[in-house]
Amino acid sequence: MNIGILGAENSHALNFAKYLNLPGESGYPFPDVRVTHIYAFDRQQAERVAQAADIRNVMNDPIRLIEESDAVMIVFRDGKYHYRYAAESIRRRKPTWVDKPIAIDPQEALQLVEMAKQTGVPLSGGSCCKWTPDVVAVRNKVQSGEIVPLTAMINFPVMLNSEYSGIHFYASHLVEMATEIFGFAVQSVYAQQKKDGITAIFEYEDKNIVLSFLSSKKYACYIIEPDKTEMFKIDTDNLAELGVKDFMHAIRTGTPQNTPINLYRYTVLVNAIKDSMDTGKQVIPELKLQQNGCK
Repeated sequence: MNIGILGAENSHALNFAKYLNLPGESGYPFPDVRVTHIYAFDRQQAERVAQAADIRNVMNDPIRLIEESDAVMIVFRDGKYHYRYAAESIRRRKPTWVDKPIAIDPQEALQLVEMAKQTGVPLSGGSCCKWTPDVVAVRNKVQSGEIVPLTAMINFPVMLNSEYSGIHFYASHLVEMATEIFGFAVQSVYAQQKKDGITAIFEYEDKNIVLSFLSSKKYACYIIEPDKTEMFKIDTDNLAELGVKDFMHAIRTGTPQNTPINLYRYTVLVNAIKDSMDTGKQVIPELKLQQNGCK
């Protein structure tokens, strides 16, 4: 299987390609899969990634890359480019993995989900942080009822003034981890900027979850229960491996482990945080919890 990567401006393209193309101690993780094509707006950067990760074809035309690849990973540093190329990939019925965020505009995100549903094309992606063993372990404890949160706080950085579409560049990491653990039944969102960070509250029927976007290199989820308080550390190592395994699962089973409609919901929630922060008002997110066939 030949994988094409669109985007080379950040570490994601390099790490995904090295994981697939350079054998480790146990050989290749997927012996029949290689990254064979790459395209970036900055050709020199694409060439550097290609040399470091043994990618044969540095492309000048992103559409030709899509056409020549069996599957496509879209990892542009700025999410505003994701919709256009994801749509082109899905139209050509190529399994498609889109880095966070799937789109800046929720309606564009929803269109991609609907296109994938209509064509039967596997669509997955987003932040790999939500699949880390630490996040999954806390999620399982909450879902099983072993932990019953009264309230909780989870933290991760944000880059409000990023040239790559501002808050959209980084905020989805924390939104995706929080909803992976606590679900999508968010009734309202309230957010305030605090210096270079954000404090956001996701209001659920039975609890409030605080998302603390702040500059820290240590991540954790703090959960308050009726009779105790626990801290769960979150390690974000091996993200490239998690992303590739997610894509391979989607391709080979036809059922992404991350329901595609969730990619739309992440975009809605990030925009709700931004809208609340900008207006100082509570925002009611339209999350389409009734999926209307968009799975």
